[in-house]
Amino acid sequence: KWTPDDPSSVFYLCEHNACVIRQQELDFTDARYICEKTGIWTRDGILWFSSSGEEIEPPDSVTFHIWTAYSPFTTWVQIVKDWMKTKGDTGKRKTFVNTTLGETWEAKIGERPDAEVMAERKEHYSAPVPDRVAYLTAGIDSQLDRYEMRVWGWGPGEE
Repeated sequence: KWTPDDPSSVFYLCEHNACVIRQQELDFTDARYICEKTGIWTRDGILWFSSSGEEIEPPDSVTFHIWTAYSPFTTWVQIVKDWMKTKGDTGKRKTFVNTTLGETWEAKIGERPDAEVMAERKEHYSAPVPDRVAYLTAGIDSQLDRYEMRVWGWGPGEE
């Protein structure tokens, strides 16, 4: 949130207790991900801990939504300025939503394919994972008539 026409006033309003948090008050050196439902947490995505701090086995699958506000290479003020530059320009707004917010742009034009039709189009691919792969990452891009997806396997030393 910010005061209209004043990007330097930007702050985060905590959804739990409505406290105001400014970017300069954050300390990312001791940051960690905490699951809101289970309380389990990690600092690096490799070692996982119970809500009481005991080391546990990693979850079978984990998803994150991280957007530019978490980056140490930009400021919230710059994000607001970039947002303000998109006013009246759908192309710039779409780029901002996709690249800065990390969200899917939903155009208000055109037809959406029927979910059942999309399900009928699905194809199953054999995808053996080599033994040296320690974890997988994936990315997906939605097109008007299909989804484009890639999966990468990672081994020791980012192999």
